Amino acid sequence: MMDSAVPHHFEDNEMTLMPVAAIVMTMVGSTVLGHMPQALPGFLTEAKAVAPKSVKKGKEFSVPVTFTVKPGYHVYAPKPGDENAIPTTIELEDGSAYKIASVKWPDAHKDPMGVMILSGKIDVTVQLVAPATKVSKSVLKLKLRSQGCDDSSCLPPATVSLMSVIEVK
Repeated sequence: MMDSAVPHHFEDNEMTLMPVAAIVMTMVGSTVLGHMPQALPGFLTEAKAVAPKSVKKGKEFSVPVTFTVKPGYHVYAPKPGDENAIPTTIELEDGSAYKIASVKWPDAHKDPMGVMILSGKIDVTVQLVAPATKVSKSVLKLKLRSQGCDDSSCLPPATVSLMSVIEVK
C-alpha cells in the first residue's frame, strides 16, 4: 500500500500531478476568462462583454457590452456636452491585435444642468475587426472607463477591464 497519493519521482513518460489551484487557474485562464468576477467601481453593479467564441481573420464582428449603473447614480455620455464632464468610453487595451470599427451607444438624456448622461442598464455594441492572422486563442481586452455621479457629487473615474478568449480562424 502506498503511503502517499503523490509520487516522489517521475519518469519521462509519467503524468505529473498539478496542484488543484494550478488546474483551476489553467481552466479559468483558457475557458471562462470573459466571465470572471471582478471588482467593480461603487457606481456599477454589472459590466460584461460577450464576444463570440471564434471569428474569421480580418473580418468584422460585434461584441455586445452591457453595464449597469446603480440606482441614484449616472455616468456621462460619450459626448456629454460639458468640457468638465468625463465621458464614458470603450477602448481596446494597448497593443491589441484587434481594431475598433465603431461603437454604438444608446441615446443619452439630459440632466437638470443640460449635460448628457446615461443611467440604469446600458447596452453598447462594439464593432471590431479581427486580427489578419489565425490564432488558436487570442485575448480580446476592452476597457470601459466612466465616472459615476449622483445629484451632489462624483466619484473618481474608474476603468473596468472586460476580457474574452476568442479563436481567430
